[in-house]
Amino acid sequence: MRLFYLFTVTLFTVNLSSCYLTEKAKAFANLRHWKNDSLEIELPYEIKGRGSLHNFTFEKFKDSSANYIYLQNIKQKIASSELVLVSKKGYSFQRNLKGEIYINDSLININLKIPHYKNGVVKKWTNYQFNGKYIIKVHK
Repeated sequence: MRLFYLFTVTLFTVNLSSCYLTEKAKAFANLRHWKNDSLEIELPYEIKGRGSLHNFTFEKFKDSSANYIYLQNIKQKIASSELVLVSKKGYSFQRNLKGEIYINDSLININLKIPHYKNGVVKKWTNYQFNGKYIIKVHK
């Protein structure tokens, strides 16, 4: 029985310690026209990981996804109150953001904070995970 316990604990520890997940933004943001004269900024990112606690595999995996920011018009400084942030992987959206987006020449600088709620009240704000500077690629 002791050997079974030791084996189980070792297997669980190895599986847990070898699992990981990273999400890394690409160096560019795609800008395109969207419905009703609004604009869409696509922030593509790459997902890499290893393992799964659910089916005890140690396989590496790679995927891609994107977040989207919707706005009405382009200007040099865009306040967070003028934005909607949508996560493709979770299909969730955020309207209650803090911060701003700066656009100049061929760069976009994203500086946003995301609210975290408890019982319908904002308890804390955290930096948006893909804050940073991106090269703008304009698409029609």
